[in-house]
Amino acid sequence: MVNLDSSSTKAIESIQSIILGLRERINIVDLADDSLLGGYIPAQLRNWRDSDFNYEVDVYKFLAGAYKNEDSSSLEIFFENLYKSINKFHCCRRFTDREKCSIIKENWSYKSCEGCAKFLDNGIKTRLSKYIKSLGYSIDEEGFIVSDTSETVEIEQVVAEVKRGIPVDIVGELLPEAIRKKGKEMSEAYVLLYCIENSLRLFIDKICANQCGGDFIQKINISTHSKQKISNRKSDEKKHKWLSVRGGNDLFYLDLEDLGKVIQNNWDIFNRYFPNQNWIVTKIEEISKCRNLIAHNSYLKRDEVHLLTLYYKQILKQIQAQYKLE
Repeated sequence: MVNLDSSSTKAIESIQSIILGLRERINIVDLADDSLLGGYIPAQLRNWRDSDFNYEVDVYKFLAGAYKNEDSSSLEIFFENLYKSINKFHCCRRFTDREKCSIIKENWSYKSCEGCAKFLDNGIKTRLSKYIKSLGYSIDEEGFIVSDTSETVEIEQVVAEVKRGIPVDIVGELLPEAIRKKGKEMSEAYVLLYCIENSLRLFIDKICANQCGGDFIQKINISTHSKQKISNRKSDEKKHKWLSVRGGNDLFYLDLEDLGKVIQNNWDIFNRYFPNQNWIVTKIEEISKCRNLIAHNSYLKRDEVHLLTLYYKQILKQIQAQYKLE
């Protein structure tokens, strides 16, 4: 058993009890795998799922192990997936006490409950939210979960600095609270994208250098468009001295989608790191769409930020084993 403090143990036991009550409806192994927490699933639970004779103990082992050892982003995704997996019929007292539910006696499907006017909330989602809160996570009105310890940009300090010396309070009109709130949320997405993009650059740099030497940029297959982009951006740096130097080599002059094409066009070098070409290219394309939204000051929803987190972890874990051998 994993040792936790009494408060965390109580919260995990409470979440465990909810999962036990829904064992025939919720596949805890799939939820764990989708959140990149599958490594904490005991072997019996993975093999037997809800038929595991030790199901209760194994669910606790999973929850406690993941909570104690995993980073917050994966747990956010797991708790969010768990919360959203609880359908309306799970939360209805009429459905739980089947004698009181007339719909279930007919040709019932879970969609039958979605618009039911006789719904009586049994509080299961409210209780789950409370237990998750005890572990340091909050759930918003849309069902998205964030760590209560997540650091955010102190935008109010920035606003106060902007206001100094400005006689007319135009800041309040042109920078309302809604924009400030979204700005805080977008700071997380920007950090994620910055890390993803530069991790890929450093990965490509190391692999290509090992395969082709330090001057690999002249030897690998790069499109004419990408070469022109590198040339144009280097030229701009010389003309505009206030622009910061992009990085140590030509890869830092390419955008995220260009990096995906470098991997695609040099698949013979990168194929050992990924299941197939479509796996990595598709993920980079999806990440690039989010990047383009941020570049144009558009807003990313919580599920899109979580998708970035999930893809980043999947990519890093996928290349980890082979990368260590380089």
